[in-house]
Amino acid sequence: TFHEACEAKWPHPIRLLYEGHAHYNSLAFRSGFVPVAKSRPGQQGLLPGEIEEAAILRSHRRREAGLRRKGVAEADSEQTDREVLDESVRLSRLEFEHKSEAEMDRVLEDSRAEWERSERKRMDEEVVDAILQQSVMEEEQK
Repeated sequence: TFHEACEAKWPHPIRLLYEGHAHYNSLAFRSGFVPVAKSRPGQQGLLPGEIEEAAILRSHRRREAGLRRKGVAEADSEQTDREVLDESVRLSRLEFEHKSEAEMDRVLEDSRAEWERSERKRMDEEVVDAILQQSVMEEEQK
C-alpha cells in the first residue's frame, strides 16, 4: 500500500529507492535486514538477495535453453534489425507525408545549399593544403 493503512500481514513497510528512471533498490535499516520472504519448511531463512539471485539464475537457464535451439540467435537479430529499419522508414515517411509540394521544394533547396556550403569548405581546405605542401617543397629545395 502507499500512504494508507491496510490489513496487510506484513507489519513493516518495504522501502524502495527509485534510481535512474528505470531501477528500484530496496532500502533497509542499518540495524539489520528483516526478511520479506519466509523460508520453506526444512530450509533456513532466506538472506537478502537470495530470491533475486534465484530468479536471475532461472532467467539465465531459460535464455540458454532458448539459445540452444537452432538458428534462434540469428533469426532474432535479423528480425530485430528489420523491425528497427522498417520503423525508421515509417517515421521518416510520416515526416514528409503532410508536407506540401512547396514545402518539399524548400527542404530540397535547403539540403542542396547545405551540400554546396560543405563542398566549398572542403575545396577551400584542399586548396590551402596544396599551397602549404607547395610551400614546404619550395623551402626544402632551397
